[in-house]
Amino acid sequence: MKEAAEDWLQAARVGIVRNRSGEPHKPGAIRGYEQNLRKRVLPVLGHERLREITLPQLQRFVDRLAADEHSASEITTTITPLRAIYRRARQLGEVHANPTNGLSMPAVNRRQTRFATAEQIEAMLDKLEDAKDRAVWATALYAGLRRGELRALYREDLDLAAGVIRVERGWDDCEGEVPPKSKQGQRKVPIPAVLRDRLLEYLMDGPKTGRIFVGSRDGYDQGRAAA
Repeated sequence: MKEAAEDWLQAARVGIVRNRSGEPHKPGAIRGYEQNLRKRVLPVLGHERLREITLPQLQRFVDRLAADEHSASEITTTITPLRAIYRRARQLGEVHANPTNGLSMPAVNRRQTRFATAEQIEAMLDKLEDAKDRAVWATALYAGLRRGELRALYREDLDLAAGVIRVERGWDDCEGEVPPKSKQGQRKVPIPAVLRDRLLEYLMDGPKTGRIFVGSRDGYDQGRAAA
């Protein structure tokens, strides 16, 4: 199992193994898989032969995680890389059966999505003292940009005259700029008037070029500047 896990992680890093959508795995996703493998899976199953691991053995593993009071979501993220490893092993003919099929998993309780009202958003923004904080939170809430998309947003991506934000890339803490999360991730997002006001407030004395929500003091802009 340990060797299979290392092979799978390496194949994922170079883009040989892809996700179910046919896209390369994001660096953050690969790091999450590796973390869960090293933290919970390999200490227990790393020495086992891949083709000799059985469904009952994995079910006892899942049950033990539950007995140790791991949450349902933690158990799911622990088993997810195992499923990926066995899918790959079956494709390569290294195993004849996938013991992750048929596992009884604890249900993950999905919290009902809550949406803040415009009044709640404005009340929160008004409590923030810094114009940059108000701008980044307003962009997240009114435009729906993810954290990585916000951090990868350049001044030239904002077309205030046309009223759109061009989302072209994401940001990974270790890799830097990365492609969007999916093909649909590259998009144009309309800027409502209330967001435009917050952006203008910040950009009036803010950065005129480069990434608008990250200062040069943290080193994140050095790679783009050098390029």
